[in-house]
Amino acid sequence: MIDVLIVGLAAWRVASLIVHEDGPLEIFDRLRRRAGVYAEGPLSQIATMLTCVWCVSIWTALALWALHGVVPVATAIMAASAVAVAVETYVRK
Repeated sequence: MIDVLIVGLAAWRVASLIVHEDGPLEIFDRLRRRAGVYAEGPLSQIATMLTCVWCVSIWTALALWALHGVVPVATAIMAASAVAVAVETYVRK
C-alpha cells in the first residue's frame, strides 16, 4: 500500500512539472511548445493532454510504477518532492 502512495505522489509531482512548470533548462516548457500548447487555434490531442494534470498523471503513474519496480529510490525522491511542494503551498497560504 505504501508503494501506491509513493508512486501516486511522485506521479502527481512529475505531472505537475510537465503541465505547470518550466523545469530545469526549461525542458518542460520546450516540450509544451513543441507539442503546440501555445499555438494559435485549436490544440492537438497531445497539446490538450499537456494542459491537464489529470491526463498526464495517468501516463506518469504508469512510467513511475515501472521505474519504482527497478529503482524505488527514484520514485521516493519524487514523492518527497511532492510532499515538500504541498507543504510549501499550504504554508504560503
